[in-house]
Amino acid sequence: MGQGWLRTWARRGETAVPDGYSIIADVSETLKSVLEAGFTGIVPSPPITVHNLRSNPSLPSVTLFLFDTQQDASSRNRPRVRVPRADGNYDLRKPVLPLQLRYLITPWINDDGTYSYPYTDHVILGRVMQTLYDRATLSGADLKGGTLANSSQALHLTLFPMSIEDQTRIWNSLQKPYRMSVVYEVRVVNIAPELVQTVGTVRNRVLDFGDLEEQP
Repeated sequence: MGQGWLRTWARRGETAVPDGYSIIADVSETLKSVLEAGFTGIVPSPPITVHNLRSNPSLPSVTLFLFDTQQDASSRNRPRVRVPRADGNYDLRKPVLPLQLRYLITPWINDDGTYSYPYTDHVILGRVMQTLYDRATLSGADLKGGTLANSSQALHLTLFPMSIEDQTRIWNSLQKPYRMSVVYEVRVVNIAPELVQTVGTVRNRVLDFGDLEEQP
């Protein structure tokens, strides 16, 4: 089933819900765009890349590594959504799947002096944090991607308190040495379910008690 079909029914209710599975990629694109705008005052600005860190990125750069996705606990156990149809029936669907995304954001600046770059990783990391602090809520024109853009979604960015030990575990799992980084949590990211069930309404009710014998 294509996402165009999803768009038809997912917005029949009171609140428009971004469609489908591509929304996670759209969140990454949105963060990349916000950081690129934040670095316009730094010349030359380092490229911002969404990276899986399986290989080392080009230097200098700032990487966005999505390392954790969790269901938002505060939005669990919501009831199914019933949306009326023009024919008098109803579309019945599950509620959206609410997610929290966590990104490891890392500056990759000159490590071995093989090239000249005017800013240290401390400066770049500080600018990342300043930008995301100023833009802690993203909505409207901030949102990018085919699914997220032009939606009523709002993303909330929070500096996530992850210990050095936990960050080190991430780098160890990547088989790379530790690098100074920050972790940001993005919530709530809603994935609309694809399946919808059409149910009818009760139009007539007939009560049949059978033949009741008159009691003496």
